[in-house]
Amino acid sequence: MASGHAWQPAVAALSSMRAAARAASAFQPDPAALKPAALCSARPYYAILLGVNDMKFPRKVRLTRQTQFRDVFAKASVSRDRCFRVLGRSNQLDHSRLGLAVSKRNCRLASDRNRIKRVIRESFRHHQAVLSEKGGLDVVVLPAAASATMCNRELAASLAAHWENLSAKSRHQPEHKSRKDR
Repeated sequence: MASGHAWQPAVAALSSMRAAARAASAFQPDPAALKPAALCSARPYYAILLGVNDMKFPRKVRLTRQTQFRDVFAKASVSRDRCFRVLGRSNQLDHSRLGLAVSKRNCRLASDRNRIKRVIRESFRHHQAVLSEKGGLDVVVLPAAASATMCNRELAASLAAHWENLSAKSRHQPEHKSRKDR
């Protein structure tokens, strides 16, 4: 006979699917952002670009090392509002990469920090085409304290404005030579 706790993995999976659905529901498809016919598929831009067949957030599109974060913090274009401070710097790649710095100081509850990270990742996934128009960007997102109390749609709208702003700034900046990732 199965133990009494056999239902927990199913409940956890259902809870995770509901949270992901709530994060995804904040995004309305933007017909202007879907320029090439290849982008009309359900796969994200980086999945098409890198040949990935799933909807995961692969390591290739994340900032994973301290030196990568340090390069972005050292010299970056800044976009700021009451929800987020977004730092961006062009990279030598053909795709953009995302780094998250969601501190406990600004978002006390782990559930709020996780929700904010889900919304940021989903927004980044939806706006890959905009961010990678002129080449890749390395982006670091720092949420403000007010973002913990805002709804997902407000956060998504704020991030969409930041992506557009950083994309426009990157078009006007000359390419830089970054240190080789260690």
